[in-house]
Amino acid sequence: MELELRLSPGWDEADPDALGSLYLWLLEDREVSQHASVSLASGPPSPGVQGGGAYEWVQLATETGLQLGVLALSYLSWRRTRPGGSSPAATATLTRGRTTVELSSDDPEVLARLVASLEPGDAGPVE
Repeated sequence: MELELRLSPGWDEADPDALGSLYLWLLEDREVSQHASVSLASGPPSPGVQGGGAYEWVQLATETGLQLGVLALSYLSWRRTRPGGSSPAATATLTRGRTTVELSSDDPEVLARLVASLEPGDAGPVE
């Protein structure tokens, strides 16, 4: 299973190193790194946009064992430690295949329900 964890542009101003910090946080979280390969990824450069090679998201690859609720709680714990993490504009999206959920709540139960919608066989995001 491949997952992409992207930070919203709202992080840029408050915490320009947020993506690198999140990546290191997930690597150091035994519950996440034990069951997933965590890496930084980037897409092809967009025409007219400088950067080409800058990392754009955290990629997680796992076959089995990673409980997505654990990932959501790790993200929430990280978010609470960052400057600007309480800003409503500082959110993230988690994508598996064509399903994307926005991680904008500070409520662990809400996050766990949203992330559960990415589990294989689930019907989709929960409102």
